Amino acid sequence: MSWLQAPKANQAPGKRPRQDPEKSSASKLDYETKRKRNFLPSWTEKFPWLRYTEEAGEEYMMYCSTCRSLPDIADTSSSLFKGTGSFRYDTLSTHALSKRHQLTEAADRARQRGPDAPLPPVLTGLHRMEETMLLLVWLAWWIGGSVWWALGVMVQQSMLDAGQVLLLTSEQVPHLIPIHCIAHRLELGVVSAIKENPKMQQLQATLCSIYEQYHYAPKALRELRMIAEAMEEKVLKSTTLHGARWVPYVHRAAKVLCDSFPVILAHFEDMASLERRPKPSAAVAGRAKKVSSYLKDYGSVLFLHFLCDVLDHLATLSKVFEKDSVTVCEAVESQERCFWNLSSLKTRMGLCMETFVEQSNGSGCYKGVQLNRASSSTLEPQRAAVIGMTPFK
Repeated sequence: MSWLQAPKANQAPGKRPRQDPEKSSASKLDYETKRKRNFLPSWTEKFPWLRYTEEAGEEYMMYCSTCRSLPDIADTSSSLFKGTGSFRYDTLSTHALSKRHQLTEAADRARQRGPDAPLPPVLTGLHRMEETMLLLVWLAWWIGGSVWWALGVMVQQSMLDAGQVLLLTSEQVPHLIPIHCIAHRLELGVVSAIKENPKMQQLQATLCSIYEQYHYAPKALRELRMIAEAMEEKVLKSTTLHGARWVPYVHRAAKVLCDSFPVILAHFEDMASLERRPKPSAAVAGRAKKVSSYLKDYGSVLFLHFLCDVLDHLATLSKVFEKDSVTVCEAVESQERCFWNLSSLKTRMGLCMETFVEQSNGSGCYKGVQLNRASSSTLEPQRAAVIGMTPFK
């Protein structure tokens, strides 16, 4: 009989012949490649966002409805965003774990919850605040001609009184209590004093010129340090005068100029020299000549040291006012102490000014630099005028 065949060599009776492993894997791969895959409706139970198109005349495909509804968040290059005809479970599981798809699902849940979501009330409140601030800005513009009047509603009472913003606002909010920021008011008082005194304006312009020279020109800063090394002096980089804490910034800039006086003067004289090679631009040379001329004047340097004493007390007061834990008693006590310290500068010299006078010895030679128009004057009228401008009432 045909079915009764003798087993082949090396084959156990009753067992099927073993196939070659390479041929077996190749046949499985060929089967997976050529076999026709179908969409399983049971997939939609595990992946609710899955959709399947089977309309007549269209190619059968599946896609992610959530990603298509939020294209700004979704990955538009994904196969399930475009639609794919490769019906594989691995494709769905990989897409469900992708970061972009999870973001679209979170956004879709927030959109479906609507007003019950926690975010819309916050956005509504912010929108109302924005509308209120816009109305205040427009009100301040029509009254004062500038939006800065609105920004000072709770800061500077003098602005409120001048623009009558407080009067109009208090009609709608009777319980409004106007206050002013003591730290900001101190800064405004010093700025106003500088605008009224020509010598203080000249000193401020000089400090700004020195800062701009070394801040915008790294080469000039390297040259300054080389001169300091040659003169065996220490030099500090000048700081800006336009920081948030204006008084301490000006105080530090003046202290840097006093401490590094001979080095800074030597560098500006070198830049103003006609023999310098390469020659600087006309703007740099003009600024250097103006600064060096100011720094070689005895009266200007004496006023610089006097202002250092004034700013020393004002900077200390400013730091006290800006503390978060400052009390009313501490603020009043610090203000009174600063007032009496400044008042004493009218009749006696401060530490910086006294040091300058002792080192110059009346001859006008200060730190090896011969100053012009040396005199024995102690600037008593100018000192009294500056102290009289201090913002203490």
